[in-house]
Parts: sequence; C-alpha cells; structure tokens
Amino acid sequence: MEPPLIRRSAKLNVEDLRVSKLNVRLEADPEGLDSLAESIKTVGLQHPLVVRQVPDEPDVYEVVEGSRRLRALKKLGHTTIECRIAEMDDQQALVASVHENMWRGDITAAELSRAIKMMMAMMPEHWSEHRRRGAVAQNLGWVLSNDKGKKRPDLARVKDAILMGEFQDKLPGIVIKQRTRGDSKKPTIAWSTAKQVRAIVTSPEVLPVLEAMPAEERSGYVQQIAKEYKETPSKHRAEFFRKVQATPTRPPEEIRQELDVREKRSVMVTFRADANLLGAIDDYAATQTPSTRAEVVIKLVRLGLQTAGSTTGAVV
Repeated sequence: MEPPLIRRSAKLNVEDLRVSKLNVRLEADPEGLDSLAESIKTVGLQHPLVVRQVPDEPDVYEVVEGSRRLRALKKLGHTTIECRIAEMDDQQALVASVHENMWRGDITAAELSRAIKMMMAMMPEHWSEHRRRGAVAQNLGWVLSNDKGKKRPDLARVKDAILMGEFQDKLPGIVIKQRTRGDSKKPTIAWSTAKQVRAIVTSPEVLPVLEAMPAEERSGYVQQIAKEYKETPSKHRAEFFRKVQATPTRPPEEIRQELDVREKRSVMVTFRADANLLGAIDDYAATQTPSTRAEVVIKLVRLGLQTAGSTTGAVV
C-alpha cells in the first residue's frame, strides 16, 4: 500500500470539517479533551490535522488524523483550523488513523480489533484469511525477522489483536490499552496484563466454569479476575494463575488476599557463609526440588528449628 500523498496545507473553516467514519477512536475522553484544550490554549496547535476531501462534497473535508484536536479546538471557539490536505483512499485513511493512535499508545483493544476487521473487509473478496492477515501485518509494520534478516508478516500478532478486542467485550468497565495512561471514567489495564488474564479465563480448568455462569455473572467474574490479577505483585502472579485454575469457583479477591498475607510475612534475611558451607548448600540444592539456593536454605532452617523443638509459626 502506497503512503498517502500530502497535497498542501491550508486553514479550513471548522464547519467544513467532520470526523471520518474511518477514524479508529470510538469515544472521546472528557478529561483528556480538557487537558488537550488547555495545552493548545497555552502553546498552540503543534500538529495540524490531516484531512481528505469528501468526493461528493468538494467543500467538505474528513478528519483522518486529529479528531480529538478538532473537538478541543471547537471547545476553544476556533473558527478556522490549520490542516494538511491529503489524497488517500479508504484503506490509506484507516491505516493512517491506526498508526497515529498506536504511536501515541492511546488505542484500545476494541478500537484496534475493529480497525483490523474493517481493513480486512476492504481487501479483495477472493483473498484467503491468511493473506488478509498478512496484508494487515504489512500495513501496520508488524513483521518478524529470522537469523538471516529475512522478514515476514507477524500473523500471530494480527490474530492476537483480534482476539483481544473480542476479549474486551468480557471486561465491561475496564479498558485494555497498549499503555495504561489513566482514563476519565474507566480503569485501564495494560495489554500484556490483559493477555495473562485472558489466558487464565480461557484455560481448560476455568473456561467450563465460566461458560456455565449466567451472562451478567460471567462478565463480573472476568472483571474481578482482571482487577485482582492487576493488584497482585508480579512475583506472585504465576501462583495466582495456578490457584484460580485449581479452584475456579473460589473468589479471586480471597486468593489475592492470601498471597498478600504471604508477602507481608516474608522478610529478607542475609547472612555470611564460608565457601565450604556455601558449597555444601549448593550440593544439597542439586538433589532437591525446588532447587534454588534460597528455597533450600529456608527448608534447612525450618528442619533445623523443628529438630531443635521450635514451635514458632516460622516453621509451619
């Protein structure tokens, strides 16, 4: 796909501008809009809007990049706006909108998934699903390189983006974004965190339980999983995953609280050991499972305390 051709720059009347139906943003963030308006008021418009002429209406222009800037400028009472007028077809306009929002990190999973599906729908009907995903990957710059530097489209990333948009429907009240930058009404979770949550709820142990729930209960359960997983310290998230799999009907909050208690009970302890003692610990660790030095030292200390007749909670 050829990049859009920027024909000229011009100041256009606000009443002659409208947001393109191909703009990927689904809704405006009121708080973010206020901040943007304040920024423009202070330092001016730093990046002109990118627009294209509407074919059947020569005096009307669609805003392809800059829908939030348009709303902010209207809010400030501007009657004319600096624009860059481009020559582009529907697919070029859609790709340009996706790139702008991906670069800023503002695009949500639902918006990206919708844009990809729209892009694929614009491709020739005789193309296979595989070929369409390859073209999407090329348009978005999602490529992989092998050891010899040869590049190929990252089809898995396209598939994952579509699935993540579908998963977003199961998280009412939470927005999945590439980066969590805050939101006016809804809490956000990072794309990487959402992928882990998706792995939990679609695992063979959890999915049947989830599917047996009524729709409203199901969405609340997934939302609760996402909330508690996000609040679980990174080092305990794998265990959170395992505990949910082991007892899917157990309240996620209860699991997270149990891990929190364990975290609070853990205290970092350091001690000096000569080379002979350290070697003996490592030799013993090689015969144990788990076999990390720290875990083996804890085990040996507990055994020693039990042998000495200790009844403290530390050895429980």
